[in-house]
Amino acid sequence: MIHRLAGFLLALHALPVDILGGADEPDDPLAEWSGLLSEVDAKVLPLLPTDTAMAVGARFERFLAGNDEPHPRAAIHGDFGTGNILVDDGNVSGIIDFAGCAIGDLAYDLASLSAGLGDDFLALMRWSYPGIDAMRERICSYRSTFPLLDVVFGPEHGDVSALNAGLEALRNGLRVGSGLGRSA
Repeated sequence: MIHRLAGFLLALHALPVDILGGADEPDDPLAEWSGLLSEVDAKVLPLLPTDTAMAVGARFERFLAGNDEPHPRAAIHGDFGTGNILVDDGNVSGIIDFAGCAIGDLAYDLASLSAGLGDDFLALMRWSYPGIDAMRERICSYRSTFPLLDVVFGPEHGDVSALNAGLEALRNGLRVGSGLGRSA
């Protein structure tokens, strides 16, 4: 399974950037994340205890500051979590839901994978997907945003379980992004 997932990601990430209209990329690849920070300030932080809200806000600011360097841009799945990986009899049989497919940082797909299958799985995958170790910090940074995305997504889509899962992760001080938190 590790080699098949790595092979899929390597092939996807190697596609020519213009296959998805790469010429229309935003001038500021962090614009989406800056917009999310505004949503987090307005919608997430008021739902949290003050000390937790301050810690979450500071973590997100560090995330933005740590991602101001240009990173390799590639075709990414955009939602490469376990719910979009089909497995039959222990073997990967397909990948679904390409709605989030875009040009982005390939570390984002690896963050989604590690959130569902754990850091140990990602560590095993590094033999099949060279460069994971060099992306470790970015993977952790993206992964730290997932509970925030759940809290924003939940109310917008009437998904109470996503909202509650995100809030629980934030309230419990889940250390996603450190590689020490439990898998989402």
